[in-house]
Amino acid sequence: SSLFAGLVASLPLTSILAIVWLYLDTKDTTKIMELSHGIFWMVIPSLAFFILLPIFLKLKWGFVSSMAVAILCTTATYYVFAKVIQYIGIKI
Repeated sequence: SSLFAGLVASLPLTSILAIVWLYLDTKDTTKIMELSHGIFWMVIPSLAFFILLPIFLKLKWGFVSSMAVAILCTTATYYVFAKVIQYIGIKI
């Protein structure tokens, strides 16, 4: 099922592991709150990848080309998003 596969793939496993590791190393909940806050803000620009990849595939660009361009566009989105939230005063 695509829905089930999407659900499993969307689990923030890397983030959960990083949070657990940070807690086990430091027991510092302030650092965990800061990490969680940073992860939250960086999820927003990562959504560009999941919007762009199917668009490029639908345009029949080919898998490798679609992936490469989606990754490059997402990287640019991260950069612009980081500058925008920094400009409006959100610290991450």
